[in-house]
Amino acid sequence: MTTAPFTVYDTITGEVLRTGRASEDDALLQASGANEAVLLDAETQYLPGGTITNRPVAAFTKTTIAASGADVALLEIPGPFIVTIDGGAYEVEDSVEIASDMAATYAVRIDHFPYRPIDVDIVAS
Repeated sequence: MTTAPFTVYDTITGEVLRTGRASEDDALLQASGANEAVLLDAETQYLPGGTITNRPVAAFTKTTIAASGADVALLEIPGPFIVTIDGGAYEVEDSVEIASDMAATYAVRIDHFPYRPIDVDIVAS
């Protein structure tokens, strides 16, 4: 039996709810309620208004900063959202600024739909 990948999404937000594989005849029958199923790449796409669209990519202005306390790595995206820095979670409004006056590496993780997840190290040296 041949299987096909399917993606079930929220028809209001376009957010991908789940993905899987099913027989070709059943792949598009996996949705229920107000959700629909389509064939797409859930890591890089979503469905605002039912249109397959690439998820936006956000990035810090830089990933290496001077350990001066004044040099800043900046990320601006509409919020609020949660940023995880070295395992600690912080709720922020519309931006994240990382500065350090000591040499260190900061592991930063942001998962804020519809943006693609951000998993980056900011290095202060």
